[in-house]
Amino acid sequence: MFGKEQMSDINTTEVEDEFEQDEFETEPEGEVEEEEVVIVPNLENTITGYIAAKWANTALEQAGYKKITPQMVYQYMNNGLIKTVRVGDQDRIMRSEATAWVHKFVANRARRLAEQSA
Repeated sequence: MFGKEQMSDINTTEVEDEFEQDEFETEPEGEVEEEEVVIVPNLENTITGYIAAKWANTALEQAGYKKITPQMVYQYMNNGLIKTVRVGDQDRIMRSEATAWVHKFVANRARRLAEQSA
């Protein structure tokens, strides 16, 4: 091991001069493409229209509003109002999409009822 006296005798500028700063680029040249994360729809990260209706009815019931039927959700799916994915032979809804739809649906229901009562 080096002692304090020996460490101070080492000339670090000689070592630093051997390497050019340009040799160690910190950023890559050109544009860096971000990788897109693709979630593959499967039975674990999707739900049926029936389950989406149950989620919506739970939220509606907690807010004091009238429930909806599963057929209404399936009609929304068929009309493209709820984005669906195909898993096997079923049209299903991604869980994240279903959660967003339920929040939006309950908010719209509340807004519409508030406008009617005003």
